[in-house]
Amino acid sequence: MRIRHLAPLALAALASSCHVPKVERPAHHAEAQASAPEQTVEPQYELIALEYASAPEMANTLSALIHDASGRDDKLRVIADSRTNALLVYGTPERIAQLKELIAQLDREVG
Repeated sequence: MRIRHLAPLALAALASSCHVPKVERPAHHAEAQASAPEQTVEPQYELIALEYASAPEMANTLSALIHDASGRDDKLRVIADSRTNALLVYGTPERIAQLKELIAQLDREVG
């Protein structure tokens, strides 16, 4: 058997002469994908121990940053536990990770 390579124009002419039904996705499929709700990430609690900084002072500093002018940011909460010098943080894993980076920069030995 001999295989011949056809020029692109010949392929186009051949394809147009054949009746091949075009397969398209139904319109409702595209709409369903567009209107599908985003997956929500459940908030969680995490205890972050501080080595150098005071937990109440750190909580005040962080709260000032995360609360907007209208009052609260429901995606992240910080509470100080002075007994263990730790912060109890409530939020999504992404927001907690961002906060932990900031805490690592602030929780340093001074002097």
